[in-house]
Amino acid sequence: MSHGLYDDSTPAEVKNAKGLHLITMNTPNGQKVQIMLEELKDIYGTEWTKTMINIMTNEQKKDWFLKLDPNGRIPVIVDNTQNPPFTVMETSAELLYLLKFADKKDVFGFTDEFERNEALQWLFFWHGSGAPYQGQVNHFNKFAKEKIPYAIERFRNETLRVYGVLEIRLSGKYTGEPREYLAGKGKGKYSVADIGTWPWVKAWEFSGFSKEDMEPFPHVLKWIDRIAERPAVQRARNDKEEYTADLSQAQHDMTQTPPLAAMPREVSLQPTSLHGPSSADPQEGRIYRHTQIIIDRIEEFAHAPMDIELVMAPFQLRLDEIQRALPVLPPPAPQQLTAPPPASPALAEQQQPVPPQQMQANDHRGTRRNRPNKRQRAAARRRNAQAQAQAPTINSGRVGKGTGARKGRAARRREKERAVEAARALLRMRGG
Repeated sequence: MSHGLYDDSTPAEVKNAKGLHLITMNTPNGQKVQIMLEELKDIYGTEWTKTMINIMTNEQKKDWFLKLDPNGRIPVIVDNTQNPPFTVMETSAELLYLLKFADKKDVFGFTDEFERNEALQWLFFWHGSGAPYQGQVNHFNKFAKEKIPYAIERFRNETLRVYGVLEIRLSGKYTGEPREYLAGKGKGKYSVADIGTWPWVKAWEFSGFSKEDMEPFPHVLKWIDRIAERPAVQRARNDKEEYTADLSQAQHDMTQTPPLAAMPREVSLQPTSLHGPSSADPQEGRIYRHTQIIIDRIEEFAHAPMDIELVMAPFQLRLDEIQRALPVLPPPAPQQLTAPPPASPALAEQQQPVPPQQMQANDHRGTRRNRPNKRQRAAARRRNAQAQAQAPTINSGRVGKGTGARKGRAARRREKERAVEAARALLRMRGG
């Protein structure tokens, strides 16, 4: 074990395996390599073993697996015929590895360089343009916590478009010569290009497509049936172990978002009035930070043709947590007010309400000629100062103008700013 490939947590059947060993699950990606190994066994008698794991328990995220495949995805090949053992990740790379080192006669490849390149084109086409789309269909249609019609419709259409590309190739629409397989001259030859594509396409029913959806692809359906008749394919497929889990591991990982309570609390905050947290309170900072994340997410889709409810759906739990965490202000205690002393006749006359007609007549905004001059503004300031001096100052039942009153007003003002900030954030999040 000097190569350091295994540790104490590595399953014994993996550590003690001989020859080619496959760590997999019976998903489309897993079936690709199983089919290739079974085909090689029929031609060359290639011996191989396998370890089945359950990706839904995140076994592929454990250290022993990550030592073999840092990407944490099945399947992975361990070639124990090499010293030290050689590991291969990514299904297309695994098919090409087996083609290079186990298929000496190129039964499933090509000796002609142009045909070989053609096989690579179609192998990579499905790897990059087919499997990701159909995997997203499976995820959003069957396993996503929230049903998002836009996502379902988008990836359904993209998958059907890719099926249409395969139909063009197999039907010979632009060459006039129908094909039986994806690569090779004439009608083509069964190769790694077909092996890498078939396990996904044959699962069209599982992905939620109907027979009506598949009617435009008759040559694709014949191609599916043609390959399904091969004995090696039937053994590798093993319907008893047919997958019932999420076929897209990446999307499964994306759904595992931590709750608000699990987020880190350490954050340095600066008072920023209504444009940010009004204090260095960690709880308030967490509320503000997660509120801002949601707002940014909405603004990201501001110009996209999407319903705001669809954008907000994944964040509804966060909204509920924010609402529960908002400060609840107690109702103000009843106050016993002391009547102010009677004002002087001149001041009382100044404080008389102005009739609406006079207010309209006195509306001099925008007119330089009617603006108050310095003397008039000074007189207004004196009148306001006199009115404030004669009015009582109220703070928790006390009357006066002391430091305690000022502190009470400042505390209430900060509390009000915090509540207003949270309310504005909620209104923004809900399109208010």
